[in-house]
Amino acid sequence: MDEGVTAFCLLPSAFRPLLMSLSRWFPALLVMAIIFIASSFPKSDIVDFAAWDLVVKKGGHVMGYALLAIAYVRGLAYPQRPTARQLLGALVLVGLYGLTDEYHQSFVTGRVASVWDVVIDLGGGLLGLAFSLRFPRLTTDY
Repeated sequence: MDEGVTAFCLLPSAFRPLLMSLSRWFPALLVMAIIFIASSFPKSDIVDFAAWDLVVKKGGHVMGYALLAIAYVRGLAYPQRPTARQLLGALVLVGLYGLTDEYHQSFVTGRVASVWDVVIDLGGGLLGLAFSLRFPRLTTDY
C-alpha cells in the first residue's frame, strides 16, 4: 500500500465525516463510560483507603474530570487550538456531566449525590483545561 494512502482514505466518502466526528469524540465517550461505571458500584463494594480515603476518592474525581475536560476540548476544537468559547463549553459539559453523575449515584445502594462532588468535578475540569492550554498537543495537531 502506498505510504500516502491510509485505510481511512479508502472508505466511501459518505462515511468520512462520521468517522472524523467519532475519532474526535471517542476519548470523551470513553472517559464518560469509565466515570459512569466507577460511580455504579455500591458503597459496600468500594475499597476503603483508611486515612487516605478522602484524598484518594476526591483525587479520583479531580483526575477523571480533568481527563474529561481534555477530551471535551478535543471534541470541540480538534484539530485547531481551542477558542475561549470552546474552553467554556468544555467546562459547562464537565459540570453537566458531573451533575448527571451525582444524580445517577443517588440511585446506587449506599451512595448519595453531593453538590460538593460537582464542585470538585468542576475543579478537575479547570485543571484539565489548564493542561490542554499548557500542552496543546493533547487536543490539537499543533
